Amino acid sequence: MSTVGYRRGPVCGVDNCPSKLWRLIDGRNVCQYGHVNEDAIELNDEDENIASAASQGFTRRLNNVSGLTKSQARHKRVEMLKLGQTNSLLYGKQLNLMLVRAMQVILCKQIKCLAEHYNIQGDTFVKVAKRYWCLLLAHMYHGKKSPGEKMSLVFNDLFMVCYLALLQVNAPVYMMDLLNLATLERIPFMKAENSVPPSISRRIPLTSFPLLKGSLISKRSYYNLKGWNRILDSPVTLTNYKLNYLPLLVRLVLKLYLPLEIVTLVKNIIVVLDVKLTLQPGELHPELKLVGLIIVMTKLYFHSSAKTRYNNWVALYYADISKLDTDLDPARVEAKLQNHSSPEELVQWDSDEIEQAAKLFYRYYLPPIRNENIANHKKHSTTKKVIVQRLNAIFPIEELEGNEPERALESYKTHLADIYSKLYEDRALNIDDANCHPYEHLIDLLVDGFKMDTGLTLEDFKDIVRYGDNTLKEYHRTLTNN
Repeated sequence: MSTVGYRRGPVCGVDNCPSKLWRLIDGRNVCQYGHVNEDAIELNDEDENIASAASQGFTRRLNNVSGLTKSQARHKRVEMLKLGQTNSLLYGKQLNLMLVRAMQVILCKQIKCLAEHYNIQGDTFVKVAKRYWCLLLAHMYHGKKSPGEKMSLVFNDLFMVCYLALLQVNAPVYMMDLLNLATLERIPFMKAENSVPPSISRRIPLTSFPLLKGSLISKRSYYNLKGWNRILDSPVTLTNYKLNYLPLLVRLVLKLYLPLEIVTLVKNIIVVLDVKLTLQPGELHPELKLVGLIIVMTKLYFHSSAKTRYNNWVALYYADISKLDTDLDPARVEAKLQNHSSPEELVQWDSDEIEQAAKLFYRYYLPPIRNENIANHKKHSTTKKVIVQRLNAIFPIEELEGNEPERALESYKTHLADIYSKLYEDRALNIDDANCHPYEHLIDLLVDGFKMDTGLTLEDFKDIVRYGDNTLKEYHRTLTNN
């Protein structure tokens, strides 16, 4: 940077600026990095201020560059000092209070997003969430010896407040759907710190910012309802909730193109054994119990049916490209990226898989700026336009905005009918796929498919499959005794 026209002076100090070079621009003293010295002064050497030559000297008046009077300059300095106090970082008790304020702001925006997503009318949902939030705060401060102790409140508690409040108002919510909303940032979660206003965020140290964002590394903890006892005094409220399993059962079966008889088989075992699909602390989540039953009943069905049925299912499931459709289910594309994105697997992707991944990035990781786009309101549109142009040059996507979910759903219904008509044909469709995935690997195929919906790991599915096997054994004993 050229220093021509600058003169040396005091250290700037604005935002720790080390510059000592200054020059006048439009009557303002500006350092070489562009910081303005609002309280600068300059020498006034006008003729009327110069003393007579007989006095053997002359006076020099100091002018305020900003044009303020002495009292105005003093008042401004007081305001700047106050502003400096409000911008200072907080620690201890004050930091805990500020973090609670920040989490409360995030929770309010999460509630708003969920109310719009599930079309919840009235203010009952908001009131229930506020009540659970107050109970959570009361538990956080209970038994503390000093208000400056480390805060026990964590961000994932906000997720549990939202989930329990949705259950309380009988919203059609499933845990796996709620986690998918968080994964796609449809509710403020992994980037939730962007939802905090600057007046709060500037007072929080950088080391405390991880407390203002969620983590989806271990989704099993959410299914285990970790932290429910910090909100509810008794598990009675949990046990009163019973999973409406039939819509979820049909949806999971259709997603994997499994035979429809499996819906009846799973329903029968639930009715005969009176399986308790309720939230029980220390037990599997009812949604995971349902997944375990689907896995074991699918294995039983294909074992007792013709081999052609299994071969056709494998051929249809692996040959179909619409099972990864961003317009219908972006969460499955996200799971595909997470679970099957090693270099060896990426080079095997076809053009359709690449296009769906690019669509996912366009729609959910480069969202348009608008007022209701809460989680990304700080992003700069200019930067996004550049990214979109460069991405489109690599992965051109046609009619991105024209693929409306309604049209995609109608097309999917027609495609689903065609899939099932082929599934029930007696002739084999493609034996090569069946040879690559023999019946002995059926459990692995099902687990791999359900990983996309639940977000769980292979280790987590061991307990799920074990529950399904134990329930199936009990079912056989019941039928034998009767």
